[in-house]
Amino acid sequence: MGLIFKLMRNIFLIAILMISLSCKSQELPLNSNPFESPQNSYLKDINNELNPYVGTYKASFNGKQITLYITKETKKYFDRISYKIYKDVLSVRYTVQNSSGQILQSTQNQNFQPNQIENTIYSSQTNPENGSIAFIYGGTNCSVGNGGITLKKLNSTQLSWSYYPNDMVFVGNQCPSNLDITIYLPETENLVFTKQ
Repeated sequence: MGLIFKLMRNIFLIAILMISLSCKSQELPLNSNPFESPQNSYLKDINNELNPYVGTYKASFNGKQITLYITKETKKYFDRISYKIYKDVLSVRYTVQNSSGQILQSTQNQNFQPNQIENTIYSSQTNPENGSIAFIYGGTNCSVGNGGITLKKLNSTQLSWSYYPNDMVFVGNQCPSNLDITIYLPETENLVFTKQ
């Protein structure tokens, strides 16, 4: 009876080990297509392409002062309808102030929840050939302003910003009238931000 118990225990331990190894995420290069990657894959910044962008950057646009706070998040989990992956990303938080210094909008100290889209700006793809990174912006209230942002490294202290919000039309009462649906981020191309 003892030999059969030991044999069954060993088979059970081997099965657990095999299951845990098969559940381990597969490491892939950062620019792998998440739609074609195995579920729970890890798209890793193997070549440290994201690191040069990390920092605090400022620019002025149309009388407003914009500050970007760019950080790198490793192995961030994305649970979307089409894919579930881990990915190294740049996360951009920001503050927009008017000429008097009043804060118009800020996500600097916002604590984003898992799978939160609203107010988030996450990198989606790098382009090492031209030194740019594409981002997806989730927009603010009622997804207003959601769209694409491109940051391009100009030199060690400057980067350019190009923001392309999607066109949005609200029908009826899709968005409550008491919510601020102003787009505060600079809707422009090639705005230069300087590292602080």
